[in-house]
Amino acid sequence: LRYSMTSALVAVVYSKHFSDDPSDTDATLAAEWAAGQLHYSLGDNPQRRSYIIGYSGAKGDLAYPRRPHHRGASCPASSDGECTNANMCDPCDSPWVLYGALVGGPDETDCWNDDRANWEKNEVALDY
Repeated sequence: LRYSMTSALVAVVYSKHFSDDPSDTDATLAAEWAAGQLHYSLGDNPQRRSYIIGYSGAKGDLAYPRRPHHRGASCPASSDGECTNANMCDPCDSPWVLYGALVGGPDETDCWNDDRANWEKNEVALDY
C-alpha cells in the first residue's frame, strides 16, 4: 500500500497543480484513481478493513490493524517490564496504538492477516 499511496499523492499533485484546464481528462482520471487508492486503504476493499491503524470508519464498523510490526508499539509500558525481542513475537494486540500509521497491506489476492510476525504485510514504514 505504501507504493500505491505514494503514487496516489503524485496523481493528486498532478491533477491539482499541473493542470489548470478543467476539461483535462488525464487530470480527472488521475484524481479519481488517487481517490480510489485512498478509499481502498480506508476500508473500501474486499475485506472491509482499514489498513490505517486506529481508523475504523465513519460508523466505527471497520476493523483496523492491531498488531503492526513495530518495536515501539509492541513494547510494554516501562513499569510493566523490559522491551525485548520477545515482544515482537507476542500475538496479542499492541499495547500502544500508532494512530495513522499505514501497514504494508494485502497481497495481490487481497489476503491479509493481522500478524506482527509477518513484517512484509504489517511493517509500518515509509519504505523498507
